[in-house]
Amino acid sequence: MVNPKPTIQVTANQQVCEGLPVVIQAVGQGDLFWSDSTVSNLQSFNGTLVFSALRSKTYFITCRDGKGCENTQPVSVQVAPTPDAGIQLDRDEICAEGIATIRVSGLSGGVFSSSAGLALNAGTGRIDLAASQPGAYSVTYTVSNGAGCQAQSSKSLWVRERPLLSLNDLILCRGNAQSITTTAALGGGAFWESNQADIAEVDNQGTITGKKAGQSVVRFTNRFGCSAGLTVTVKDLPQITGRRVVCKNDSIQLLIGAAAAATGQFSSLTPGIVGVGSQGWIRGIREGNAMITYRDLFGCVATHPLIVDAVQERIPGPVVGCEPNTIRLDQPMQAAYGNSGFTFTFWKDKQQTSILSNPLRIAASGTYYVQVMNGNGCRLDQPVELRVTLAKALQPRRLDTVKTQNNTPIQLRGRPNGKSYLWSPAAGLNSANLQNPWFNYNKNMEYQVTLQTDSGCVVTDTVFVKAVDANVFVPSAFTPNRDGLNDKFMPVCYSIKQINYFTVYNRWGEMVFTTNAIGKGWDGTSKGSAAESGTYVWMLEAVGLEGQIFRQKGTVVLIR
Repeated sequence: MVNPKPTIQVTANQQVCEGLPVVIQAVGQGDLFWSDSTVSNLQSFNGTLVFSALRSKTYFITCRDGKGCENTQPVSVQVAPTPDAGIQLDRDEICAEGIATIRVSGLSGGVFSSSAGLALNAGTGRIDLAASQPGAYSVTYTVSNGAGCQAQSSKSLWVRERPLLSLNDLILCRGNAQSITTTAALGGGAFWESNQADIAEVDNQGTITGKKAGQSVVRFTNRFGCSAGLTVTVKDLPQITGRRVVCKNDSIQLLIGAAAAATGQFSSLTPGIVGVGSQGWIRGIREGNAMITYRDLFGCVATHPLIVDAVQERIPGPVVGCEPNTIRLDQPMQAAYGNSGFTFTFWKDKQQTSILSNPLRIAASGTYYVQVMNGNGCRLDQPVELRVTLAKALQPRRLDTVKTQNNTPIQLRGRPNGKSYLWSPAAGLNSANLQNPWFNYNKNMEYQVTLQTDSGCVVTDTVFVKAVDANVFVPSAFTPNRDGLNDKFMPVCYSIKQINYFTVYNRWGEMVFTTNAIGKGWDGTSKGSAAESGTYVWMLEAVGLEGQIFRQKGTVVLIR
């Protein structure tokens, strides 16, 4: 008996992608079994087989009926490999500026996608960061191969907000400082830098300082590496030229470069001391220290210190003199203003129309005028008046002789109207500087009385005071032993005008000493050696104050 093979119908996906399930379904008139080249025994199944597609393989499906008849049908399944969908990012935190491109490390030709807010080109993977919203994103790349197998790769990235910088004025004056404000937080790796630090210097807080004229780019970089920059222009300060001193009620002009002067403005920080016009004309108002500023078109300010100088009027005292002497007008002016730093110009009139040709030899009384100028060229508002008085000269007099007794006080009287007096010599007087001093002496005296009047005239009078008659006393002994007592032998003169001779002789008639000077005596030596003790003879002739002649002689004992 020959039985027919059982009927079997097999369906399966002939091609699948790697890793996807392979489904085989069979319907037959009997029990169902399967096997492949790796399985030696038949395995029963209920009509549906599911395998994971790892590689291409042929499966054998067998149907066995109850009579032991079998029918086997092969099923070939092709497994296609999964494509590589890898992508790469240089950084997973990107600043919101410029362009970033996602690089494909696997199969090209896929499609890029991301969540909303990221300006992503689906075909090229190009990201327009400036058009993207800051935030966190997941980028997915999907690619299929020729077999229709598909793969995906995803990356996470942060689009960080680009810092914004702002500055009140992008033009900075040399020496001035400004603070840059930023939307990003400082610290945590953020930093400031200047590409020309010698032009514009920036510190860690974003404060820039102008150092010299030029341009510099100041940049801030936050902790994510996002940066922003500002171009800052540093301008030089305007330069003011001109004098540092202006006289009261006088004017000077300060100068600025022509371009700056057309757009800038002068001002006075001390308007009560100096005033300033638009063209830099300065006028001194009152004496003191002042400050002028100039602000150019860019707001750069220069300062110019000034001194307002003035000559203070100092009135010299009256100038008096005595004929025939002349007066030097510079001396009272130097006494009032000092010996240096001032220049004096002398005039005949207050209007200063006629200059005084020789102010150092004024021989006439009158009023003269002096203009004073100091070292800065500042003058008095009005010239100083100098009143000169030249008094008539006084004639010397011989006053009446005053007679008194020896050692009897009497008051002497000088000429009246003197400003000061000087009696010479001062011997016998209670004071040499009084008009009427007291005399009390035991000698006749002749005094010279010098007086000066208020006008400066000086005259010398003479007066003779007769207190004793003329006389000469000669001692009878002396002791030349140098003990300071009676060491010399000399005549004591009273009212004696001169000595014609005073001579000493030894016992052999030899002269051992002679003189004609009052107050000079013999010291007890002869020919350079000490004379012997003993008796010596002396002779003298003297003339009294009234011309009388005195001739005397006698002996003296030299005692050792």
